[in-house]
Amino acid sequence: MWQCGNCNTNVLVLFSADWGLYETGSTYDSNLKQLVASLASNASKYGGFYRDTAGTVGSPDQINGLIMCYADANLTNCLDCLKTAANEIANMSICNNRMTAATHYNACFLYYSNQNFLSITQAFQPACLQSPVENMAGPDFLNSSSVQSLISSLTTNASNLEQKYASNKTDYLANETMYGLVQCTRDLRADQCNKCVQDYIAYANASKPNCSDQFGARIMGPNCYIRYELYSFYVAAYTAPQPPPPPPPPPVLVPSISSVPLPVPPPPSSNPIWKITIAAISVTVGLLLISAILVFLWRRRKQKGGNRTENEDLSTIYLQENLDTNLQFILNPSAEYQVFGLDTLRIATHNFSDKNKLGQGGFGPVYKGTLPDGQEVAVKRLSGSSVQGLRELKNEVEFLAKLKHKNLVELLGCCIENKEKILCYEFLPNGSLDKILFAKDPLKLSELGWKACYKIIEGIGRGLHYLHEESRLTIIHRDLKASNILLDKDMSPKISDFGLARFFGEDQTHVDTSIIAGTFGYMAPGVCHAWKLFSKIRCIQFWCFTSGNNHRSEK
Repeated sequence: MWQCGNCNTNVLVLFSADWGLYETGSTYDSNLKQLVASLASNASKYGGFYRDTAGTVGSPDQINGLIMCYADANLTNCLDCLKTAANEIANMSICNNRMTAATHYNACFLYYSNQNFLSITQAFQPACLQSPVENMAGPDFLNSSSVQSLISSLTTNASNLEQKYASNKTDYLANETMYGLVQCTRDLRADQCNKCVQDYIAYANASKPNCSDQFGARIMGPNCYIRYELYSFYVAAYTAPQPPPPPPPPPVLVPSISSVPLPVPPPPSSNPIWKITIAAISVTVGLLLISAILVFLWRRRKQKGGNRTENEDLSTIYLQENLDTNLQFILNPSAEYQVFGLDTLRIATHNFSDKNKLGQGGFGPVYKGTLPDGQEVAVKRLSGSSVQGLRELKNEVEFLAKLKHKNLVELLGCCIENKEKILCYEFLPNGSLDKILFAKDPLKLSELGWKACYKIIEGIGRGLHYLHEESRLTIIHRDLKASNILLDKDMSPKISDFGLARFFGEDQTHVDTSIIAGTFGYMAPGVCHAWKLFSKIRCIQFWCFTSGNNHRSEK
């Protein structure tokens, strides 16, 4: 790795890794121009940060890129910097057309590479720029208790905030104030952000000339940014505030008898108009009274109906009333699964692009994505308006986080943010079993020889046996079918879609269910007709096909 200086007057620091060269006018050059244009355009829409990929996936010309505005820049400077960074990289050769480079400007930075983001992070060291103010602080100023305390608190706050940015000030000596800022790229987890800041501080202490003896410095690199000064330098964040929640709907007013004033009857008269008036008023009062009684009975019946499904639906209703707070409580991060940021999954799936779409499930679409470390994942985006989708999210996380078996699909984590409910699984390249069983392509169907069929049957059986007998929870799947059997690269089966699963207690042999869940034709008769689940339902019917000369025989 080497550093280019004075490549352009707008560039503060430019790094380039010796990972190959590209030719002007080549496919790589074309992909690079497309990439930087996409980064600048989308970053202006998503609060000054965006990550993207250009080129055919897996090809030598595929390029990964990231752009981010520094949080001490105002909105105008941020947008100008995004355009400048994109134009300078697209319109000139930087450091001899190297295929990997990172450019740092006053208000933003951009880096691109034909390697994955994890490799880029490991290749580039941070840069330490001393404050332009001529003021030497003395040795180890950066390690003083006041500065370390400020940076430590900022790191903790930035790591746990969605925007991955925090700024604050602290008293220094008797009449001085120290201002600080810490920022990480939004695709980092909290622990990754924290480690990045620690590594950059260690680098600043070891750098020559030493940044740690200055009253102010900027420490910048591919993943995080640190700045501290004896003057206020940061501005209001460039990201737009979240819109306020919509006002609550007006209460429904039910007419009551007391709200309708009863008229005082007029004195007796021989005039027939008075008789008609009294009759009309009596009918009106009677209709209002009947309406009030009917509304009362309807509400009472609705409440009783709700009690019948209390055990099954109470948590779902509670989640709907306060989605953000309660889902975060239920999906509290643990060692068994990870909570992803929405920006991370947007970037991984190219903003949920149709090109990355793997299929459409009953609760929402599934997309293929690539995480910053290069890991391929399957991202299920649950329908925002689906009550059953909330139940599925809760079931998937509660069950799969505790179930570990080679024949069950692995849940990597989830995301609940901005009304989005997303599940993230391991990616299985051969897709679902039904796509092979019902394939029109004879070559695709020929993959299911007898050996492969037996392997799939045995794997499904082992997975079900684990669910019924060996797991920490006793689980009945309730929607086992070919489309819910996924195949890995070795054609080994993995059972998926636990959103409709039902939990059995250790001493239970059957339970009642108020909701029929599953696909008719794949469900046990006891579930369809009696609404009962029995732990003894273990007989599974497998249909195997042999192909050849357009003939299939059932075995």
